[in-house]
Amino acid sequence: MERDLRGTLRTLRAMQGATEPTTIDADLRRVRAPVRLLVGDHRTPHAPTDEQVQRLQHTLAQVRVDTVARAGTMLHEERADAVIAAVLDMLHAARER
Repeated sequence: MERDLRGTLRTLRAMQGATEPTTIDADLRRVRAPVRLLVGDHRTPHAPTDEQVQRLQHTLAQVRVDTVARAGTMLHEERADAVIAAVLDMLHAARER
């Protein structure tokens, strides 16, 4: 990366401006694994909108949305305990199947 910093920056800028040729809906419909979405109770500009959450709920076969108290968008930093608890809960549920 240090050898071609300008090239790396050009690539990152191009990726930032790229748009997907198709919507994600078709791919989401194929997901059969349980999905758990954790959202913070403090709304931020980067949080998923209600419309986006509803889209996931209508498109994914198995989705659960949990609101984490005292958190914004960076749950892994603000409430790592809640993230770890959710992962352990999903692992436990997978073992029971």
